[in-house]
Amino acid sequence: MTSARLQALCSAIQDILEAGLPQDEGTLRAIAAASGRADPESLAGLLADPESSDATVAKALLLYPSDEIKTALEPAIERAACSPDDTRLAAEILAESAGRAAAVLPDGSRLDVALTPDDVRTFVRRLRPERNPAKVLRDILDARFDPNRAARLKVILRHAPVALDDRGVAFMGALLAGTSAAGDALIDLTAFAPRFWEGLAPGETPEQGLARRYRTLVGQIKQAERLHDALDKSSFEIMISQGARLPHLHEESLRRELALLNLTARALGMTGAGARSDIIDRDLGASEDAESLIGRLGGLEDMF
Repeated sequence: MTSARLQALCSAIQDILEAGLPQDEGTLRAIAAASGRADPESLAGLLADPESSDATVAKALLLYPSDEIKTALEPAIERAACSPDDTRLAAEILAESAGRAAAVLPDGSRLDVALTPDDVRTFVRRLRPERNPAKVLRDILDARFDPNRAARLKVILRHAPVALDDRGVAFMGALLAGTSAAGDALIDLTAFAPRFWEGLAPGETPEQGLARRYRTLVGQIKQAERLHDALDKSSFEIMISQGARLPHLHEESLRRELALLNLTARALGMTGAGARSDIIDRDLGASEDAESLIGRLGGLEDMF
């Protein structure tokens, strides 16, 4: 007998499919690049031929759950507290009951999408109902943030590329409890932190990892700036012909990670301890999003 919580989750997912999955311009561009079709009438004609490879690609893109959909379903997923067996059961229940979905295009028009059982199973699997964030992390998010923001951050943790062990959960708990980041910076920090934890060397503490990565990033930023100066005086082709080895260093990405490391250090209360670990400590003031924080990192000459 299916539990009430699992039935509620299945109902929530089916309601979302029938209400319509919102699409963005990026999805339409990807479909157009694959099939040459992007307007509603052409897409409807494309989906009417389910055996074509272009239709398969288009359907996969249209049915991919967006962050908006994941966030809307997160409360029901959290309440269901699924095990892997529960997830498989939910997928099978929906595979039998959910036969159609709607895709809502940016202009508000709707596309009817016929669902195969495998389409439904894939949709459920991509929601990752069995990857429940640790209760202590969910409790911190519920206590600190409004319900929609807490749900968005829980989605990030649910879909993190690494499953946190007890030490990783303690690290994330300290970070989420201590951070003053807001807006996009908070989203970026929550997504970054599990990857940072995964990248620690065996036996390395977060403080040591932050110091090591800071030193690496500062050196790479300096290298990127030297490369820019060299290219201003010459050209890529001439330097290659002279045997120069030009590393691929994306300066904006390096500065973005540096900003996130700074947010991590501050969330962990390392404004003093960071300096003793050779982490560069600088008061960057208050920033509402990642872009403004990156801007405050401009001019790193004093760090070299």
